Amino acid sequence: MAPSARSTKRPRLSGSSFWKLTITAGIGIGICVIAFAIEIARAVNGNGLSWIYVIEWPILGTFGTYLWWKLLHDQAGQATKIDRLNERNQLNAASIRSTDGLPVSTEDPVN
Repeated sequence: MAPSARSTKRPRLSGSSFWKLTITAGIGIGICVIAFAIEIARAVNGNGLSWIYVIEWPILGTFGTYLWWKLLHDQAGQATKIDRLNERNQLNAASIRSTDGLPVSTEDPVN
């Protein structure tokens, strides 16, 4: 039986990058919580426009949490994606050179 997509372990951000991302996200989400509390108090006291902000701040906080999660789990795999793209580009360049009748070199022409 093949392993499911959920059972495979995905790379995850760690170290100081993890803490920088988490602290920044925590501050942003904390600001959203405080702004929500302020706007709910204003809305209850009669400010009709504040009801829009009562809806807006939780949406922004939820979006911030989503971005934090995506960056936490996708950032570590970014290097492997770039490596695969570079490898594919080198193979494409080699196949183009071979069809042009030019000698095919696996060396990087820049270095």
